[in-house]
Amino acid sequence: MSLVGNLKIGTMSPLNLYKTFKGVLFLLSLAFGLLLFNLHCFVIFLLVRPWSLRYYRHLIRLGAAAWSNHSAWCFEQGQGVELVITGDTISDPEENALLIPNHQAMVDILLVFAFARRYNRAGHLKWFAKEAIKYIPIFGWALACTDSIYMKRSWQKDKNKVEQMFSRFHQEDIPLWLAIFPEGTRRTLRKQEISILFSQRQGVKPTSKVMYPRTKGFVATVGALRGHLKAVYNITFRYQDHPPSLTGLLSGSVDKIHLHVQRFDISSVPEDEKAMKQWLIERFLEKESYLNFATHSKEDS
Repeated sequence: MSLVGNLKIGTMSPLNLYKTFKGVLFLLSLAFGLLLFNLHCFVIFLLVRPWSLRYYRHLIRLGAAAWSNHSAWCFEQGQGVELVITGDTISDPEENALLIPNHQAMVDILLVFAFARRYNRAGHLKWFAKEAIKYIPIFGWALACTDSIYMKRSWQKDKNKVEQMFSRFHQEDIPLWLAIFPEGTRRTLRKQEISILFSQRQGVKPTSKVMYPRTKGFVATVGALRGHLKAVYNITFRYQDHPPSLTGLLSGSVDKIHLHVQRFDISSVPEDEKAMKQWLIERFLEKESYLNFATHSKEDS
């Protein structure tokens, strides 16, 4: 079976055949880059970590930057995807920040890489990720090497582990762009229906373009890292038609993606837990408004 599903190679036009060939090269390039990063981590774990934890982490950041930047370059240049960034300009790219994007497709990961690449922060990216991802060969191990945080979807089970990681960020003054998807999972029509029902039970306005955010992880993160973080970046991804599948990306069907950024100084985020939850919900309502406005503008044009 080809990468474009049931489409037979023999019946493809030269243009589609070329796009499919580029897609295969893109996938192989991503896989090769990931393998090299894993090898890099393994070697310096054996040779450097025993005598210098600080230098080990520095080399991990260099390797993570090379991997992330390579992935973003292949995505934008290799596949010809134009990333249009609007909204606030990040005037101090070196500040520690919490990134809260909406989540619609696996491509979102590459978008975060591409955004960080523009500000030379790809090596400082860390992620909140589902525990199951840790067991994905190569990719899961790579994220673990970057000090990303794996969660079991139960705060009581994850609390001690996460607090230890946050304490390390503080104590060792680790440079940080920490990405968390507050929706908890990729948006689908079925999950959107569940989100609407949940919103109605909570007595808040339901949304159709984003899902109701889970607030516990956000509240715990901001509360624990308030002295280390300088800002929160509210990032909204908008696709031209609909979020692309991996097959769609590989076959060259994606040509432009929009990324809208709102920067909030950490001092503007409330310290009270209830107010902090409401603050996060308001950010997702702003995402909803932005996506609805973009949709209506496209329909009117």
